[in-house]
Amino acid sequence: MYFYSIRNIFLQNTGGAMKILEKIIMAISKIMSEIAAWLVLGLILIICIDVIARYIFNSPIGWVYEMSYIFGAFIGALGIARLMLEGGNVSVDLFYSKFDRKIRCIIDTVFGVVIFFPAYTFLTFAVIKNCITAYRSGETSVITTWYPKVWPIKLVLCSGLVMFLIVYALLISKKIYELIKILKKGVPK
Repeated sequence: MYFYSIRNIFLQNTGGAMKILEKIIMAISKIMSEIAAWLVLGLILIICIDVIARYIFNSPIGWVYEMSYIFGAFIGALGIARLMLEGGNVSVDLFYSKFDRKIRCIIDTVFGVVIFFPAYTFLTFAVIKNCITAYRSGETSVITTWYPKVWPIKLVLCSGLVMFLIVYALLISKKIYELIKILKKGVPK
């Protein structure tokens, strides 16, 4: 019964729950990537302020180094889900592009389900566990004399990884749906 309901979600041609879920995921990843875009501007601003303070006033700002790597981590974590959704990641198509659509779909599905999804899931849960440990222990960063708490930083990284994992699950489910269609109807070029 459970499998039948999942199969119906995947095989519905009228949209249904999968289309609604996809729209929600895309909206959230868009908001996260827009936050990342604003953080790029913030990163540029704090580095420019530090350069001015360092070379004009001969007084560097102590927390800029720490903030720059924090902003960089935030930018990567918040933007990766949208990058994956839009297919903006770099891939090597030397051999892959020579295969027909059916073989490419099988490769994507098998590698996605067997290797990448479990690896991303393990990574995400490891980072969540690390974030919880940082919160409980009151861990602080020791890179500069500022000593900020690291759990808020790790929490943002967790949210980015969780969103990436959700997006990857969506993409894998779409590949499975595409593979099922190909196997039922044949291979369209």
